[in-house]
Amino acid sequence: MKSQHAWSKYVVTVCMFSIGILFILPFVWMLSTSLKVDADVFNYPIEWIPKRWHAIENYKEVWLGDHPFWIYYLNTIFVSVLTTILSCLVSALAAYGFSKVNFPAGKWLFLIVLATYMIPQSSPFWFLNLLCTECLAYSILESDLFCSPVSVFSAYLC
Repeated sequence: MKSQHAWSKYVVTVCMFSIGILFILPFVWMLSTSLKVDADVFNYPIEWIPKRWHAIENYKEVWLGDHPFWIYYLNTIFVSVLTTILSCLVSALAAYGFSKVNFPAGKWLFLIVLATYMIPQSSPFWFLNLLCTECLAYSILESDLFCSPVSVFSAYLC
């Protein structure tokens, strides 16, 4: 019985390792492709190690080219960090208000907030973005920062 259990552990380990390799392959292919010349990208069969290296030129074009990627990268970091901080602040305040402050119809308001779990997260986000950009004349960046921290899920977890 013990050897059968050990054998099944080996089989599960080999299966998980194989599945892990399948998941890693697209990332390896992406890295390999970033090192190739444009003409060699779609060669069949796939060349995992390129014969002609074009790495420095490719990465220089991505980071410093016509559309510098580092600006987009910094924008993403700025939006995600600020949204996380604002989300934690708003959620903590909402959770504190619902848990510690007794006010009339507080249970009904909390029930309404919990009922919004049935609405997909993207639906109100889309509407609030549209409201901010069209009616309030905010930019897309400002509307993302304004709309993203407001989440029922975050307030309920605090």
